[in-house]
Amino acid sequence: MTGVECTTMFQRCPDDHTICFHGASCVKGAGDGYYGYYCDCSTTVAPDVMYVGQHCEYEVTTFCDLTTNEKEEWQWWKWQDVKDNEEGQWICANDATCSMTDFGSRNKRCNCPKEYEGLHCEFLLGTAPKCRIQCVNGGICKIGIQHYQSIAPPLREYFEQYDVGDDDGDEGHCLCPEGFTGRQCEASILDCGGDGGVGDSSSHQCLNGGECGSSSNSNNDDDGDDYDGSGGGTEYKYCDCGTAIRSSTTEVEGGDGMEVQFAGNACESASSTFCPTPSGFDPLDFYCTNGGICGDNSWDKCVCSADYSGPRCEFLVQYHTDCDLQCENGGTCFFGDEPTTTPYNALDIDVQPPTTPTPTTPKLNPLSSVSRHCKCPDGFIGDICETSIEICGSFVHHCLNGGMCVGDDDEFTCDCFSSMDGLVPHAGEICQYIATEICEGGRHSFCTNNGKCKDVIDTEDSVKSHPGCVCSDGFKGDYCEISPDSLLKVIVEDVMWLYLALFGFAIIMIVVALLYFYLPHGVFMALVPVEEEEKDNDDDDDDDEGDIQRDDVLPTFKHYLT
Repeated sequence: MTGVECTTMFQRCPDDHTICFHGASCVKGAGDGYYGYYCDCSTTVAPDVMYVGQHCEYEVTTFCDLTTNEKEEWQWWKWQDVKDNEEGQWICANDATCSMTDFGSRNKRCNCPKEYEGLHCEFLLGTAPKCRIQCVNGGICKIGIQHYQSIAPPLREYFEQYDVGDDDGDEGHCLCPEGFTGRQCEASILDCGGDGGVGDSSSHQCLNGGECGSSSNSNNDDDGDDYDGSGGGTEYKYCDCGTAIRSSTTEVEGGDGMEVQFAGNACESASSTFCPTPSGFDPLDFYCTNGGICGDNSWDKCVCSADYSGPRCEFLVQYHTDCDLQCENGGTCFFGDEPTTTPYNALDIDVQPPTTPTPTTPKLNPLSSVSRHCKCPDGFIGDICETSIEICGSFVHHCLNGGMCVGDDDEFTCDCFSSMDGLVPHAGEICQYIATEICEGGRHSFCTNNGKCKDVIDTEDSVKSHPGCVCSDGFKGDYCEISPDSLLKVIVEDVMWLYLALFGFAIIMIVVALLYFYLPHGVFMALVPVEEEEKDNDDDDDDDEGDIQRDDVLPTFKHYLT
């Protein structure tokens, strides 16, 4: 205790410099701040008295009414600068009066006595630390602790850990208008409804342009089986971070105007490092947050500091969320939608996702099943990197599922059998169809697309050959590997070639007809071969007066006969 009558409570913070009065608690700053600690005046012990100041030493003496707009903002954000009563009132200390000339401007709400200064007249004149925080989106700079009462506990802890002091040791923050939060008011915030916190089934909040979503998936699968044992279903809120992107504006983000990506349960974690990007992919899809370090490969998760976890270091460790897609062939699970730009976009690849749960493709938590994907090593594609791919030439053809490119000049086909050891057989133009029935004709004997094996034929050398397949659903081929669409495509191509041939022939005939009708008849006849005619005239008299000689033709047309 201290004071003239020893009635004022105080405590010395662990830095041995900062002192907090009236029961205010010591709070560790993320930076050096006031020797590393500052006082949280919202925790003073007197229930009906408010205190302000660097050490919570000054009692609030004046309450100023808010404007209509300020009341609406206060009811949303619950500023610590406002008395928490029905109407909400701006607070001033040291017998300051309410400003009337600057009514509506929070940074000039209090008329301070000449010996005090500050937003609430909480500093002796000349002692108020200079607030150097760069506020954005209409925020107002203020010295002291930032409170995040209006947001869910995980987000509150994230911001409190993320906030840092400036280089001069000043602990400050920005008073944010409605729709924004963060130390610099840099993050937009959208309430998805309800009163709960992040992960609560009734509420969620999305930051930085993330869109609210909900999943009403029941806990029962399509067959009615209760796969998670909970019985019944629940509606969950989540954030779609695919729309959370903006240009950097704050000091923390570099302020260089570069695009910033976001990740996390509420899209709260901004990209801090962009990683090397494989050719053909969008560079914005490869990044780490919260100071994470890029992995050795483009598909590896980020290496995180002790305080963060997740594939991109997007979670506080105490709120870690597992990315539980079981990626195959060395792939890594990441949160968010799969990349929209890949080097395979121009290829007509139809890789069907798993439709039923298997030991390697478990059912997902409905809270996040809409926003997970696998980053695959080179040579693999698919929802869980289950399909190998080999590119032929300069992306002129490709082979799937272990098939190998076979080149013939500029044309490529796929050998679906050469690398089949240990793999399930495939067939098709790009080895896209998996075997659905194995026949008794050896390792290359099978049917795809639900075809049925024919009877085995024993050859003279007692080696069983592929008996062939009885195909269904319009499929054709030795392995039922030719789809109806492929057949239609071949027919269309043949018809097109026939059409082009007929069109070319018609053009030639039209040209010949035009020459016949529009050139002088004698000239046209002169263009026609006359070998047979000369042969027939060998026995005729060379001096026959009826013969047409070149000199007898009109001079105008002599050059046609030259």
